[in-house]
Amino acid sequence: VLRKDARKIWSYFEDFSGENTNYLPPDNYQKYPPKEIAERTSPTNIGLGLLAIISARDLGFLSITRTLASIRQMLATIDKLEKWNGNLYNWYNTKTLEILRPKYVSSVDSGNYLGYLMVLKQSLIQYKDMPIIDDDIVQGIKETCELEQNLSKEIHDIIDSFGAIKGKTSSEWISFLKELKLKVNKSSSKTRAMIDELTTEYSKYFSLRHYEEEKSLVEDSLYIYIH
Repeated sequence: VLRKDARKIWSYFEDFSGENTNYLPPDNYQKYPPKEIAERTSPTNIGLGLLAIISARDLGFLSITRTLASIRQMLATIDKLEKWNGNLYNWYNTKTLEILRPKYVSSVDSGNYLGYLMVLKQSLIQYKDMPIIDDDIVQGIKETCELEQNLSKEIHDIIDSFGAIKGKTSSEWISFLKELKLKVNKSSSKTRAMIDELTTEYSKYFSLRHYEEEKSLVEDSLYIYIH
């Protein structure tokens, strides 16, 4: 239940922090009375957006490729923002990036932002020693299917039959992704995009690892194991 709620929460940042907001998360979205997306953001919102990306990766909702791309996009926008002695002002327009009046720096928001950046830095350092693909990614695909109301019995069975990632060959991983994509509805854009990203990054980041019992095997892609 918690993971399903987490996937819905990530959708807020995924849906509302795009090119039209310069990749910055909006302060809020008001559904009723209808006011749509608030076109403003703060250092607290920005820092929370960065950690939302990290959390989404840790929970398996994002590939590492998209995680790094999303962080780069946000940091590139932050570099463009006007600052006071290196500090972010408290409110910016997400469309124009202009400072909202009155112009001031908040010690509370600046402190929040600094704390978020410290966590971001440590998370990225840890990623260097973590597997690119893990069981959370498989679970994340399943929950994204559920979010898009596309978790048919057929898809559920494919994911369950694949099981844990440990010990799987690269061929098994790619076959799993291809089989899954064939069964996912074309309208399920988030799930299909995630499968495409995972398929592409497999050849980009895959590291060769031989287990003791495989050393006599020919170095063929069939015997490259995901770890």
